[in-house]
Amino acid sequence: PVPPTIIVNSGTDSLNNTRWTFTNTCSGPYTWIGGANQDWQVPTNWSPIRPTAATASTTDALIFDGNVTPTPIVNNVPTQQIATLRLVNNGIGVTLKTSGANTLTLAGVSGHDLSIPAGTSLTLAGSNALSIALSAGSAANVDGSTPGIRGSIALLQAAHRLTG
Repeated sequence: PVPPTIIVNSGTDSLNNTRWTFTNTCSGPYTWIGGANQDWQVPTNWSPIRPTAATASTTDALIFDGNVTPTPIVNNVPTQQIATLRLVNNGIGVTLKTSGANTLTLAGVSGHDLSIPAGTSLTLAGSNALSIALSAGSAANVDGSTPGIRGSIALLQAAHRLTG
């Protein structure tokens, strides 16, 4: 029989795992837990631990669920391509800030790549412009239902953009 595969994002094979293969191919979903200056690029601010921005995968699915930090102000968002950015759980408000004029590109292949359902909010704030760009074929859902806007997006203090 083919040995099972364990996908490990941050782990070490102690060599006592007969017939097990350790790989480092996890691309999420990664859930925000905060800490370390609320820095987007700190791997331990995500669960499971996310690779650094320079080595992160374009297939990463990122989730803000509010369970650990209900209203995070997330700093240092880089120019990066990910698959999805989703806010879940009623009452969560996420603020994203960047240290330069950066673009977060969402390029998932199915479903809503940017999801801000009813009762949640996304704010782009700070003096440096942050753009969220939906690539060709990507979709956004800012309300969780077809009629009426229930989630919200705010662009404050700079020339922030949402493009698609």
